[in-house]
Amino acid sequence: MIVYRISACKYISQLNGYGAFLNGGRWNSKDRFMLYASCSPALALVETLAHFSIHNSPDNYCILMLDVPDYLISEFPKDKLPSDWQLSPSPCSLRKIGDSFLNQQQFVGLKVPSAIIEYDFNLLLNPMHPSFHQIKITQQSTFNLDKRVLKKT
Repeated sequence: MIVYRISACKYISQLNGYGAFLNGGRWNSKDRFMLYASCSPALALVETLAHFSIHNSPDNYCILMLDVPDYLISEFPKDKLPSDWQLSPSPCSLRKIGDSFLNQQQFVGLKVPSAIIEYDFNLLLNPMHPSFHQIKITQQSTFNLDKRVLKKT
């Protein structure tokens, strides 16, 4: 499976999940390493923009394509998600799901629906998994965001 990340260029190739470790995320508790990726470049952009405002635009950003072997990925059944899974801030139950995925060490990736676009998917990656080295960077380039995306109307 090819997945995408958009991040500040200075961090784009750091696939250690340190940002999620420092702050926690929708699917992981603080002090737990997790790397977030999206199943399409458009979703990666939307997920990135969710953290910005009109006055805080993403300059100096890059996009990264990762090839994750399919046999290293599991999918969390959407019908097993709690009813409040799309809320922001996210419910603790999602962090429990993500932390359990990390603890089990069965798969490198867990495919989950995006809370922003529920018909698309994100891939949660466990950088501490012994098979994480099988993930390959296939492309990396600067990402130039069209300023109309953040234009105030």
